[in-house]
Amino acid sequence: MVLLERLSSNNFENFKTLNLERFTKENYDKNFFEYYENEKFFLKIFLKKFVKLFIYNKKVIGYIWYEVPVEIPVRIWSLYVKEEYLNLLSPNILNSFNNTILSYETCDNKTNNEMLLKLGFKKVKPSILMSMNLENYNKAQQTNNLINSLKNNRDLLKTINLLYNSNINEVKISIEKAILNKDEELRCKLQNSIFSSSTRVPLEVEDIENDIEQDYYLKDLSLFIKVNNIAIGYGQIIYNRDMYTVVNFGILKEFRNYSFGKILLNDLIQSAKNKNICDLYIRVEETNYTALKLYNWIGFTPKSIINRWER
Repeated sequence: MVLLERLSSNNFENFKTLNLERFTKENYDKNFFEYYENEKFFLKIFLKKFVKLFIYNKKVIGYIWYEVPVEIPVRIWSLYVKEEYLNLLSPNILNSFNNTILSYETCDNKTNNEMLLKLGFKKVKPSILMSMNLENYNKAQQTNNLINSLKNNRDLLKTINLLYNSNINEVKISIEKAILNKDEELRCKLQNSIFSSSTRVPLEVEDIENDIEQDYYLKDLSLFIKVNNIAIGYGQIIYNRDMYTVVNFGILKEFRNYSFGKILLNDLIQSAKNKNICDLYIRVEETNYTALKLYNWIGFTPKSIINRWER
């Protein structure tokens, strides 16, 4: 019978060995020790509280590392069981988590899928992880051509003037960095408008402030795209799971299909390149064909399928 055991000084080296083993295989996990080794003593003790080990016949065969359970669902940062013990797994091993919902994102492969199904998880939503090497990236000319073509676009001018009760006769496009302690409310309103849906809980300014406080946040890589000083889109690059990734990227519905996505994404990529970032990633739902077309045009290619699982 497989049991869960708290992480302690007695089994810490076993966990470390398994963690190293996990990262020799394809995964989308966070590496516990990248956080642990940089923390102060009391925070190290706190982090260890959220690691449980899978034990079989007094042998450590796997582990689960999850976030502080203050929100629902509780995110799992890393989950691994040695392949030769997968046949021993069952849903009741995780019964101590029955009062909450667990959510885990990982690469789509036979071993991960078998492990999660045996532990009682259900696949919720797949997405495509796309990657791009920035060494030879150069879309400057194409992007400048797009910007020039929009300056006197009659449909666009009409849209802007109707929406904002203005009377402009030339479109002026700018890319601006988000300014800390100033643009949080603007970003909140913009993201709520861009990603509005019946199933999505609207963001509060506090959520944006919390995002900025996270260790993955990169202040110089959070950008607005503006038309005549009106913000119509936003995107940022974060550093998470050992990857630089484009997130929260989008354009207001009224301004889609004018190539603003190409212009903003190009600027994000160029900003990353200027900071000597070599590889960039982005995730997209398999059925979001418009986004896939954009990302392919800019130079992203599919790397792997990432599945979200819940229990």
